[in-house]
This record gives sequence, C-alpha cells and structure tokens, in this order.
Amino acid sequence: MVPSFAVLAALPLAAGFRSQLQHTNIESSENNSTWPSSRAELPACPCTIYSGFCSRWDLGRGGSAWGAACVASADALVTMHWMVQCVPAWKQHLTYPCPDHLSVKCDAERTQDPCDTSALGKCEADTCHAGSKPKSAHFTPVFCQLGACTQTECCEACPVGASLSGDQCMGADGALPHTCCEEPHPGSEWDNQPTCDDQILSLSEPTAMRMQAYSQTCRFDTSDVDMSASKFALTTAGQRKLCEAPCQSSPDLMAAPMDIWGDAQSLAGRCENQALTSQISAVGFFAAAGEMDSVWRRCASGVVPADDGDDGFISKGPE
Repeated sequence: MVPSFAVLAALPLAAGFRSQLQHTNIESSENNSTWPSSRAELPACPCTIYSGFCSRWDLGRGGSAWGAACVASADALVTMHWMVQCVPAWKQHLTYPCPDHLSVKCDAERTQDPCDTSALGKCEADTCHAGSKPKSAHFTPVFCQLGACTQTECCEACPVGASLSGDQCMGADGALPHTCCEEPHPGSEWDNQPTCDDQILSLSEPTAMRMQAYSQTCRFDTSDVDMSASKFALTTAGQRKLCEAPCQSSPDLMAAPMDIWGDAQSLAGRCENQALTSQISAVGFFAAAGEMDSVWRRCASGVVPADDGDDGFISKGPE
C-alpha cells in the first residue's frame, strides 16, 4: 500500500535516515577554504530533525561520535524528509557538501531540548468536522505542516450508515465519534475580514488534500525528490508518475492554483507566522506542492518527460 501524505511525515527513523544517504555526489559551492574545522563552528540544528527524520543514535553513535545535518536554515521547522539530510560522522560530516537547497550545515548534537514544536499544530479530539473521524494513530502525523491542522492531515471519511442509538453514534463495526452522525456543513461563510489563521487554513487545506493525492494516487514518495536541485524538484521518474492516467484523472488535482507557492509567500508578507515562514522556503510544503502542481499541468498539456535512461535526476535551472 502506498503511504499517505501523513505517513510520509512519520516514516520509521531508519527509512528516513537511509533516504538521506542516497545522494553523496552533489555539487556544492563549499570548498576547502570554507569547511569548518570542528562542529563548534556550526550552528545548532533545528530540534525538529529528530521528529521522525534523523536518528539520534545514527548521528551520535550513542554519544561517541556526533555528525551534522543539512537544512534550509538554522531555525527551520522540518516537517518532511526532503527538508533535511542527516550526515553521520563516518560520512566525513565536516567536509560533506550540503546541497544548495539545504545549504546550512548544523551540529546534530546541539539541539533544543525539549524540542519546542508549539508553532506547529497537532491533531486534536475536536479537529475533525461533521462527516469525518480521526485517522488511526499509525496514519496521524507527529505534528502538522502549519500552526492549524487540516482535515486531510488528521481525519478520514466516516463509514456509510452511521446512526444514533440513544446518545451514541454507531456504525456496522461498533461505536463511532459523534461527528460521524452529524451532517456536514454545506460551507463556512468567511467573515468580511478573515483572520490570518483563517487565511492560512484556507490555503493549506486544499494544498494538503492535493499532497495526499500525489502520495496516494500518484505514488509520490521521498525517492522521487531530486536532491541535486537548488529547490524542491522531482526526478524524471517522479515527474513521469504525475503523467500516469490515475494521477491525471484525480479530481483532487484538477483545480490547483497556478502558483500556490507565490500565494503562500504573499500571505506570509501579510501574516507573521513562524510555521508559514518555514513552509515557504525552497523546500517547504508550498514549494513542493507548487512544483508538483506545475508538473501535473505540463503532463495534462501533453508534455511528458522523456525516459532518458539515466539515474532519474534532473538538472533544474531557474524558471
């Protein structure tokens, strides 16, 4: 079964760790004159690298030999695997060339403890609306992409046939949350002046739905990310997945904004929000969605990436 979008953010540590070591021959602007002589010269790593992406044991060898990590910025909120490369000491971490889109090398030993993820939302008991119920723990993300969680991240559709029995909502397989016996609202009416939280959620909800479709329907996974690019980009193989018939016929992908990344950047200029600022980076949630939306549209117009027989990487220049 193809993992859901939420599961991509909560893959086992070993899977996340291995995914970071597939790209070791990446060109970088680093050279001998700029390599640090010790980890003390590096900034502390964002603590979120250890929220299901890097392994403390692998990067620290049980505390005996600490390595480093490559991130977009020292204060990045890492919420997806492509937002960090985990570099243990045995990978020559001080001279390891970080890719351009993860250009900040940081000390993996020095992280905030306890890790403050208060800028990121978590699925709560009241997150799911009428007609939906919480996903199982296995499919629920450790934390959400932004400060407010979307229905797509936390919830799934209720089974058909739920009904009230006394004061309990019941389905064919037993008790269900009360939301399964509530009628979905036809649509919320926005205030004349919606708050920043309202605007962020209205942007992130459909984006999360598309990202879930890309992972579930189009079979996108972390191996489809081109780690040699200067920003989030797909390998040739990853692009071709978005051209396949099931992906092209997904109703969730047919009404994407022309530039969701630009929309998010514009919103960040009006609304000060730490999580939103992190997710408009070159490898953030909105950059990823925007690139996949663009590839999907090119496929829909008949432009299909050629199977060039190489290792699947593409060289992406500025658009």
